[in-house]
Amino acid sequence: MLFLKPSEMKLRGLHNVENVASAIAAGMAAGANLESMRETVKRFNPVEHRLEFVRELDGVKFAANDS
Repeated sequence: MLFLKPSEMKLRGLHNVENVASAIAAGMAAGANLESMRETVKRFNPVEHRLEFVRELDGVKFAANDS
C-alpha cells in the first residue's frame, strides 16, 4: 500500500520524503492511526519562504529561500 505520493505533500525535496517516511514508521510503531498521519502530512504547511516555489521557466522549477 502506498501511504502518500510525494506530490500530495506540500514539503519539497527527497530529504523531506525520507523524513516523513521515518516519522510515519515511528508513529506506526507507537500505534498511531495511519489515516490520521496521512491527513496530517497532506495538510502540513512548510515554513514560509523555505524552498518556496517561485516559477517555472522552460521546464525548470525555481524555488527561493529568502527569509
